[in-house]
Amino acid sequence: MNQRIKFFLASLAVLLIGASCQRQDQPVGANDPGKVVIKLSLPEDMQALRASANSSSAKGGITNVDMSQYDIRYKLAVYNANNDLVIAPMIKTVDSYEEITYELRLTPNRQYKFVVWADFVQQGQTADLHYNTSDFLNITCLDAPNKQLNDETRDAYWIAKDINVGTTAINETLVLRRPFSKIRVVATDWGLIPADKPDYFSMKYYGTDCKRFNSMNLLTGVSTGTPLTAKTDAGIVTYEVNIDKDNKDYTLGYDSDEHNRTMVVDYLMTDKSEQTPLHVVFTAKKGGATGQEISSYDFTVNVPIQRNYLTTLMGNLLTTATRIKVVIEENFVEEYNNHQSWFAPQGVTAQEPRITTSVVAGTTIKTYHITNREELMWVADHPSELGANKVFKLESDIDMNGIDWFPIGPRNGNYGGPCGTFDGNGHTLRNFSVQKFLYKTGGFFTREQQTGVFGVWYGDVKNLTFENITINGLEGVKVEPGKTHSESAYFAGCIGYFCGNLENVHAKNVFIKGANSWLKTQNVGGLVGYTNPATPFEFKDCSVEHITIQAKGTQIGGMVGSLHKDHTLTRCSANYVSLRVNGSSTTDIAGLVGDIVDATGVKFDKCKVDNIEFLKYDGTKNVDYAPTDPLYGKSRSGVPTIVR
Repeated sequence: MNQRIKFFLASLAVLLIGASCQRQDQPVGANDPGKVVIKLSLPEDMQALRASANSSSAKGGITNVDMSQYDIRYKLAVYNANNDLVIAPMIKTVDSYEEITYELRLTPNRQYKFVVWADFVQQGQTADLHYNTSDFLNITCLDAPNKQLNDETRDAYWIAKDINVGTTAINETLVLRRPFSKIRVVATDWGLIPADKPDYFSMKYYGTDCKRFNSMNLLTGVSTGTPLTAKTDAGIVTYEVNIDKDNKDYTLGYDSDEHNRTMVVDYLMTDKSEQTPLHVVFTAKKGGATGQEISSYDFTVNVPIQRNYLTTLMGNLLTTATRIKVVIEENFVEEYNNHQSWFAPQGVTAQEPRITTSVVAGTTIKTYHITNREELMWVADHPSELGANKVFKLESDIDMNGIDWFPIGPRNGNYGGPCGTFDGNGHTLRNFSVQKFLYKTGGFFTREQQTGVFGVWYGDVKNLTFENITINGLEGVKVEPGKTHSESAYFAGCIGYFCGNLENVHAKNVFIKGANSWLKTQNVGGLVGYTNPATPFEFKDCSVEHITIQAKGTQIGGMVGSLHKDHTLTRCSANYVSLRVNGSSTTDIAGLVGDIVDATGVKFDKCKVDNIEFLKYDGTKNVDYAPTDPLYGKSRSGVPTIVR
């Protein structure tokens, strides 16, 4: 059949459609051979949830599209068994999510493929808005990358269905599905530090094992794409968006929480396969694209995206990169709090690091050279290797993204004793998720305690940065059927229980969530939970920044929860600290040190704090509270020396 005949038949079919509209009251039956009635509908969640006047894509497949400005456009085309076009795309537009009907006539005893595309167009128009649909074998996106985020009119739907047309009429209902994965980013710490509300976000997708799918064949459902670049390549594409930082786009579901906010929404054309891996770098700034960076998070583990599924990246992305959760749900439907960790904890096999020995002033020093996370895990798994005259030296930055971390330190109740020196060598330990504890005590105050990247450390720590650390106290929370967890935040910080000197040690983006009981949440600090006064110690040139602590407890500080006697803090600082504690009755909280057990020999030398926020446990500002001094909340005995 030549092309001219094909289009003649297509035109004839369109004329027949018009005639058939006069016979819609007649039943579909054996007297109408070749008659086909096609009813089209969008996924059930779109029809049911869209009925809500206050609908929000924060809870499922619904989208925040202003239907006073947009219509939904359907394009239905018919192909024969050889994939030749026999009826050109027929357009219908509606201004709501509703079932629509096509009627047409085809030659009996033939197999046809019905192909439908539905998307958004401007109100009263039919022209392409976001996608070039002129060729159903090659649907492409019209938008530049910097115009793609947070525009939910980019949503679209599709189906391709083979139907055998026999000698009786056909009445078929087709439910369209999305050819995309929808990906969204939800911050759970929005507004915890009001001065740092961002108004600009960017997403970069990278990784040679991933693809950016740039076209789709509607007949076959196959998407085409090219491998993404490495994140360091100059040509990596940046997807960006500016938002109104003072008003939420969504108010239901996740975003009904005061500190939750959906910040980024994107639609990614995906492959037919079950899942496609994606690497993502997320960045937030205030003051626009050239403004001050608030946070940047690299999802180094594959983020799963899947056609017609919603993937949610959720966590404390602005004040700390907590244990990020990613949910992937069919039909874009998701219930609040019905989520699992976005990655199963990765199985990492510990490896013994390279060990060297040297003699210093007649003493043999054993040095462990730590180059990767497998070797760091080996240190945590071998507490018997800790001891005097041991040096644990980082040879590179280490990222623990995806690891369910067990704190470093003596286990099984072995309190005290030398651990050695931990030398960060100018490197960073980042992306730790901690919800395990070293010890469990009995009696009336039964609790699990000593937690952090280090649970207990007797020895010096120097030249080290902790970044993106999350410590979860889960006391009384049921996270498994029939099992109540008893963990709490007690002696909690990057180093939970510490006895030694700190020099040039920094903590950035730390989130600590204590238990829901003041009895089980004490001695909590962004860097150190509790200090043991064995001998005079000094914290020198240390800092904490973007620290968030939420707990019903006492003895809580941005840098140190509880400080004992004979400690000097020299040129130490705390900046952007949010302390959400149990109300005005708590007196031992502050931006630098919460509680001083005994002020004998305690000295603050040229220390400073900035941007400290005191909140009640309900999240409201605690305007009635002020620490004894900006540097410390309370001293139980004596007054420390302060040199401004």
